[in-house]
Amino acid sequence: MLDGGLAAASVVVLLVFLLTLLDRGDMQHVALQRLYHPVLSLALGGALMLGACVRRGVPTGWRLAGVLAGGLALALAVPLGFLRLVFPPEHEVGVEASSPDYQVVAYRVSAGLTAPHRIRLVLRTREGLASRESDIEMACFQDNERGDPAADWFLGRVEFAAPHTVRFVAASGAGWTVDFDPVTLEPAGAVDQCPNVAP
Repeated sequence: MLDGGLAAASVVVLLVFLLTLLDRGDMQHVALQRLYHPVLSLALGGALMLGACVRRGVPTGWRLAGVLAGGLALALAVPLGFLRLVFPPEHEVGVEASSPDYQVVAYRVSAGLTAPHRIRLVLRTREGLASRESDIEMACFQDNERGDPAADWFLGRVEFAAPHTVRFVAASGAGWTVDFDPVTLEPAGAVDQCPNVAP
């Protein structure tokens, strides 16, 4: 048989990756998505599965199945790793505003080698481990990486104007309000200051 411990560990790693992948969408669970690391999951799961196949006396059928599964996982990890180097994933910058039931969370997104980074703002529930987060952005601003003068496309502050309404204020003082559905977390509209570029 395969090395049971390594095989089981590999299956657990790959199942967790599959579960986090299936949870992604318009609304996802925050605690589960913290485990979403496709390159690491596939590389670790593939390596563990290959390791489970090296024991002597492993039947040919089991060995072949393990090698194919492990090799496929490792083969998928390589191009995914390259893509994540070229297009880094967004990462959480912090919570911009909070109410008793919701938070507005900011993510910094790479926009390429020459374009300014974007600040993407999404809504998150405050339910502990069951907290969910919308993947549909409420607002998008440019990151003021160089400390340029205040402008409409740079974020100033975020606040809850009502239980289901968020107010976004640009660094220039311009403001927008966005209502959202308390169940689906979908915004009624979005503030999109990302296409604008400084003169």
